[in-house]
Amino acid sequence: MTTVAVGNESSRQYSQVFEGVNIVNDEKCIIKVLKPVKQKKIKREIKILQNLAGGPNIIALLDVVRDPASNIPSLITEYVHNVDFKVLYPRFTDLDVRYYMYELLKVRSSVVRDETYA
Repeated sequence: MTTVAVGNESSRQYSQVFEGVNIVNDEKCIIKVLKPVKQKKIKREIKILQNLAGGPNIIALLDVVRDPASNIPSLITEYVHNVDFKVLYPRFTDLDVRYYMYELLKVRSSVVRDETYA
């Protein structure tokens, strides 16, 4: 997959996240550039995403790439429009909370049923 970063999404404790575009099919994607941490943690995150692939409400891991100069890995995932939780959560009604709890339980049920643990 060939991607180009087009905008900075956010910076987190363990990564920096950019919005990107797959130049082969012109689809948006997310590029998560991991900050230097133990290789074990990186491999664990990749393994979890691979094991959960195709499950309900699981983001698709499209590719894993490394910067040739620094050898820093990046995860390429599907693009999902996001609203900051600080804006979203205060707007939740009782029914919204029930809906999202149900969606979380679907993921948990899928993980336990398929035994897709890290």
